[in-house]
Amino acid sequence: MNRETKRAMARQQRTTDQGERLQQLRRGQQEKQRQALKSPSGGGERKSGGLHGIVKFGNEVMAELRKVNWPDRKTVAGYTIVVLVAVTIITAVIFGLDYLFGQAVVALYT
Repeated sequence: MNRETKRAMARQQRTTDQGERLQQLRRGQQEKQRQALKSPSGGGERKSGGLHGIVKFGNEVMAELRKVNWPDRKTVAGYTIVVLVAVTIITAVIFGLDYLFGQAVVALYT
């Protein structure tokens, strides 16, 4: 057996192993979902603890916002200028085309 054949067989084995691992993960996720649907605390908690759910959601939002990499003032100012310049240019182009097409229509029908 030459090197290329051995490499091809190794690649095929790795692909098979990855596929099996993926299937195991999917089965595990499906099992967790089934258990969450079957458990009495999963469904009843949402109905009886409406305020608790809202507070939990708010806490999760705050936790995610702490993870955000917020830009500094200089970066925000730079991006703002870029956006304003781009919007101004696009507006001017659309205005110019509208004016030209309007003049063309007036010249066509007069």
